[in-house]
Amino acid sequence: MPARLMESLPTIHSKNYCMKKVLRILTLCRTASSRWVLTFLLLAGLHCGVWANGFTAPIHSVKTGLTPAESKVAGRPQLDNPCSITMAAPASQTLCAGRTTAPIPFTGNGTLYRWTNSNPSIGLPASGTGTIDSFTALNTTSSTQTATITVTPLGQGPTLAYIINNNHPDYSDRVPSYLSIINTATNTVLPNTIPVGSYPSGLSVSPNGTRIYVANFLSNNVTVIDAITQTVLTTIEGVDSPTGLNVTPDGTQVYVANFNTSTVSVIDVATNKVTATIPVEGEPNGGVVMSPDGKRVYFALQNLGNPAYPYSVAVIDVATQTSIATIPVNGGAGAICITPDGTRLYTSTISTDKVTVINTATNTVLTTIETVPDGYGLQFSMCASLDGQRIYVSVNPKRVTVIDVATNTVSGKIDFEPFSPAGLGITPDGSKIYAMEPTQDRVSVIDVATNTLLPNPIPVGNNPNASGNFFGTLSCEGPSQSFTITVDPAVTASITPSAPTLCAGTSTVLTANGSPASVASTYRWNTGATTATLPVSTSGPFSVTVTTGSCSATATTSVTVNTPPTVRISPSLSTTIVQGQSANLTASGADSYRWSTGETSPVISVSVAGPYSVTGTSSGCSGSASVTLVVTNPASASLSGSTTLCPGQPATLSVALTGTVPWSLTYTDGTTSVVVSGITSSPYTFTVNPAATTTFNLLAVASSEAPNGGTVSGSATVTRPEVPPVPTLTPSSTSVIQNTPNVSLTISGCPGALNWSGSNATSGTGTTISVPTSATGTIVYSASCVSTCPSVPGSATITVTAPTVAGSFDGFVNGADCGSFRGWAWDRSKGNTAVSVEILDGSTVIGTLLAGDFRQDLLDAGKGNGKHGFRFTIPESIKDGLSHTLSARVAGSSFILKDSPKALICEGVAVPGGNKPPQPPSPTVLVAPLAGQVGVPFSGTLVPFTDPEGQPLNYQLTGLPGGLSIDASTRVISGTPIEAGTFVLAYSATDTGLLTNSVSFPLTINPAQTTTVTGDFEGYLDKLDCSGIRGWVWDRKKPNTPLTVEFYRDGTGDVLGSTVANIFRQDLKDAGKGNGVHAYNFSPPAGVTNGTLVRARVLGSTYELKGGAKAYQCAPARLSAESSAGLQVTVLGNPVSHQVLVEVRGVEGQALRLQLTDASGRLVNQRQIETANAVEQHSLPVGQQPAGLLLLRVISGQRSVTLKVLKY
Repeated sequence: MPARLMESLPTIHSKNYCMKKVLRILTLCRTASSRWVLTFLLLAGLHCGVWANGFTAPIHSVKTGLTPAESKVAGRPQLDNPCSITMAAPASQTLCAGRTTAPIPFTGNGTLYRWTNSNPSIGLPASGTGTIDSFTALNTTSSTQTATITVTPLGQGPTLAYIINNNHPDYSDRVPSYLSIINTATNTVLPNTIPVGSYPSGLSVSPNGTRIYVANFLSNNVTVIDAITQTVLTTIEGVDSPTGLNVTPDGTQVYVANFNTSTVSVIDVATNKVTATIPVEGEPNGGVVMSPDGKRVYFALQNLGNPAYPYSVAVIDVATQTSIATIPVNGGAGAICITPDGTRLYTSTISTDKVTVINTATNTVLTTIETVPDGYGLQFSMCASLDGQRIYVSVNPKRVTVIDVATNTVSGKIDFEPFSPAGLGITPDGSKIYAMEPTQDRVSVIDVATNTLLPNPIPVGNNPNASGNFFGTLSCEGPSQSFTITVDPAVTASITPSAPTLCAGTSTVLTANGSPASVASTYRWNTGATTATLPVSTSGPFSVTVTTGSCSATATTSVTVNTPPTVRISPSLSTTIVQGQSANLTASGADSYRWSTGETSPVISVSVAGPYSVTGTSSGCSGSASVTLVVTNPASASLSGSTTLCPGQPATLSVALTGTVPWSLTYTDGTTSVVVSGITSSPYTFTVNPAATTTFNLLAVASSEAPNGGTVSGSATVTRPEVPPVPTLTPSSTSVIQNTPNVSLTISGCPGALNWSGSNATSGTGTTISVPTSATGTIVYSASCVSTCPSVPGSATITVTAPTVAGSFDGFVNGADCGSFRGWAWDRSKGNTAVSVEILDGSTVIGTLLAGDFRQDLLDAGKGNGKHGFRFTIPESIKDGLSHTLSARVAGSSFILKDSPKALICEGVAVPGGNKPPQPPSPTVLVAPLAGQVGVPFSGTLVPFTDPEGQPLNYQLTGLPGGLSIDASTRVISGTPIEAGTFVLAYSATDTGLLTNSVSFPLTINPAQTTTVTGDFEGYLDKLDCSGIRGWVWDRKKPNTPLTVEFYRDGTGDVLGSTVANIFRQDLKDAGKGNGVHAYNFSPPAGVTNGTLVRARVLGSTYELKGGAKAYQCAPARLSAESSAGLQVTVLGNPVSHQVLVEVRGVEGQALRLQLTDASGRLVNQRQIETANAVEQHSLPVGQQPAGLLLLRVISGQRSVTLKVLKY
């Protein structure tokens, strides 16, 4: 370098003087070689505190004359071998094909284990990672298969920071420099250093942390270092004054900036050779950055000979290895960095205090950012936070400026002393930034979370410097271990001959065979023998186990040794038959036979007196037997006398005899034989007395002339009817307070019918006894099972005791559902004193509480101070899905609260804040009869529950009298009742979450043909068409009580059904008909056709509604007031309190709209249905609406129906 240039370098650090002089000298040196210009810039940078990111030469004043050994800091900790990954060798296994291997865990300090298998045919893949689970070993060959599994442990070392230490007295001396290594986990420096070339200007670590590449500016080469052994592997020549370099994200290439030749060299990592040289439009001054996706490399350039853009950024395409763009940068391109998403490039200027922002998609400048107002115009290094939100720039004076990426504005600063950092780099985890301070021989650490300097900077050798990608995390691989899995072929065993059969006194030889055959096979018989053959002469099972290697198999055979058969003839010895008859001789004991007659069947028929013999053969062995046949005159006996008698009563049986006296006979009861002899007359009778039903049969009869061969016939059965068990009455003994409801006895134990009676002159045949408790005293009940023979009765005693508490009580049960049981009770004689109330399930007390809740309605009604209400929470114990009948009484008294009992069916528990149980309707019954009549068909529809979550509901109704049933899908009760009485029905609904709620209501069925209903009735039969049979009826004496209407055919009197007149009509209310809830709409059964004459009357009375008989007509021309051209609308329950339930028919498949407005026309609610079903039912909430008149308009196409709804 010319001496005047050296002399022109001031050694002061004034704010602007130094930089201006540098720029002036650069201008004067345009003719000098670019290498000297860069060298001058380096020297000037040492004094002015400025350099570019990527050029890691020292940029402040330099200490000279130190060697690498002298620059070591005493007391540095030694890093443990980062790749000391070891593992223990797994145990080898030998097993038979088809068996399961033992699991193979890997023991060591590796974080992952990679294995290969030399023989995948054993059932294990060729390679994998992690432990090897148990698997079924395979071997489809006839020879042993062995697989060698080689396991390599893998791990990860620490993250290290590699810092360049320049060590030379001046820039013309080629004294080598070195790398120091910092363990970022402890911020401590390792004792070993790695030598590099002269004036190292940049470094880059491979993605896997195993290689370090150092650009040596004055040595004109690149040093390649093994990061694991921390030794130099090689030096790559072919570069010229390299100012910076970077490794591609895939670790396959290194891009090097060549200052002297204005080129970029590409190094192939596999060969460590320069494989390409790319020309660029200027001298790369050290700033190198790689795009995150590895497709682009960006270089900061200077071209002082180009006045159009002396400073720029070159864009290299990695795929084509060509320069695809040059982006001019005003004021100079020095340090350079890119955001993690690769969308923005930031570069510092040399002659200004600004940072230039480049859009990488368009390769154009977006904006510039002033980093230090009125600053020195020098910016040394920069890096980006890993979240891409901030850029850190080392600038004069003595600070690191923080740029907010979102706004491209300065958001903070970090002060340094005495100079600004020369290089910046962020750790791989993004938590810290290492800042190079070469003049202080140290590295300071910035906490990224707080943007503050951490205490205790790290002393690092001489003139430490680095920027950009100088961190590496080591990936380690330990020594491999091998083991084997040996799989022997499966063995099958057999025995020959298979299942041999021998005759007594002979023998055979069993031979064991193994497949595949092997001379190494061993044998073990169940006899203990260990040879391949086994002589046998006895019968029995024989098994052998054949073992080859680790495999074994067992075969079994059975040897049968037959002895000569013992042949018998039945009947044996001498056999007597009656003349003219024949006898069957049966041979047994052998497999085949030959008789003396020449016949070969087991049974022969003979009738000629004489000896007979047979020879029998089995399995080659034979035996013989003989018998003599005697022919005599016949004798016969016939038994009779079957009868049915209770246990203990004797029976007389009779035998009719033929032949010559005296006779002898043998009879049996199936167990014991009885012989009777000396019988001289026929018929012969005898008495038997079996304990159980027994059938008697004759076994033999003989006479003096024919002692053998008599014939017997007939049988006699003495039948003993079963005595029924003693029935059980539950409870057998109990005591209840007078007027306790639902007290009953259950009779069990009778297999059939029963009779019961009580000491209170009651009787019956059912299994349940309803016990009256209205009077005190003791009632004894007795029950017997109905049977042919009498049974022992069972009994129970019920004691009804007088109440212990007396008073002038009154009270009602106002409501019950699965949430609570509610009502009120008070003592008129103690108007302001709360009484205790007992809650009964049937007759069992399940809870006691004080009726002390205040209710305004009770106070208004004169019930003392009004503090007489109660609310009993339904306990979980009765939420079992069964029907429970709940009542309430004043504790200790006989007073049962009015409107008891209430039937409930509950199950499930609501979760707070979760699923809620269905809400019961009000009123419960909408179009269902409150009263029916035995023998009269009727139907009724129950109002649906509402579910808070809108879930579908399943319905159940219990307690219906005989003859009635409910369709759960339509909630319609139908049928013809067959029993009279008042029935408490439990109506429940269950949602998909299995939460249930229920309510109850009474249903009264009057006896058949009753005419006991009286009143001051008035009513009309108005219309009979497709919309139903409609009209109204009321009782002037009970103006607000709905009546049940019965419909029947004119002339025949056949009842069509009944319904409740409980539909609201405004015209009825306006006419003074009570509350106006007296209209009805009855859907006739299918048998009612056009022209049928129908009449109507109040159920159970003689009052006939006016307007009948009237002909039923279902034709399109006959429209009701609630219909419009097939559109049928019905409000289910009117007036309403909380919701309007509406049913629409006749618009299936069409659009439907419901609008509910108040009397002023304001919209209250509406519903839109795109495609209607055959029957649409909807609920419109009106709970928040004030009482008054509402208008419901239902619209479908050009048709509409408007109905009035009364809200109370």
